Amino acid sequence: MSGSSSLTAVGATRAAHEKHDAINLHFLRRGNGLEFEMEARWIRAQIPPDCRRIAEIGCGNGSLFPWLCARSVVGVDCASDGLKYTRKRFPRASLVAGSAEHLPVAAESLDAIVMQHVIEHIEEFRRAGESWFRALRRGGRLILVTPNASFRDPSVYDDPTHVHIFTRVELKEQVERMGFDVCDVRTLGVPLLRSYGHIPGGWRLRRAVIAAAGFLSRFPGFCDMGQSLCCVARRPE
Repeated sequence: MSGSSSLTAVGATRAAHEKHDAINLHFLRRGNGLEFEMEARWIRAQIPPDCRRIAEIGCGNGSLFPWLCARSVVGVDCASDGLKYTRKRFPRASLVAGSAEHLPVAAESLDAIVMQHVIEHIEEFRRAGESWFRALRRGGRLILVTPNASFRDPSVYDDPTHVHIFTRVELKEQVERMGFDVCDVRTLGVPLLRSYGHIPGGWRLRRAVIAAAGFLSRFPGFCDMGQSLCCVARRPE
């Protein structure tokens, strides 16, 4: 083997290990923290009482499953190896290895689709939207949470795997182009900075703001400048 071929093989092996480690970290860490609970509360509030079947795309270790009020939840994730963690936590869950761009479910079989910090990783966003539109029944809900491009602290979306970070206006326009009716687009969380640790008692302020995020998101500043961008849309009847 030549020197260049050897270096290429080493690089490929290292990349594979890094990807594997990143998947493990994602599956182990997801579902922890104040921000996760803040987003989960908002997601649950968008699910209709009569919702029977939900698919969570990018389900990770299934931490959002208990928040999804439905008779049946289908967990979809492209990392098939990582789903072993999900299976241990939720042995009766319906889990499918698949991508957001090609959702492996029947047409008009879902009452809602949920994605929490997934769309910023999707390259073919509009093509993926066609798959979501097909899978949802008429009147079904599309519920999205993603980092907010207008948030002043870029550390919240500092991730090399991110393809695109949306603004509030941009996300609304893109979802409407897919054929959905947008019901609401807002941001949640502390404005301007993610960490208030340099302010005396800042952690208390941060905790209070996150706890009241749903209420505060009605007001100017909080509805545009929070760290998490949230959108709920429906497939027309």
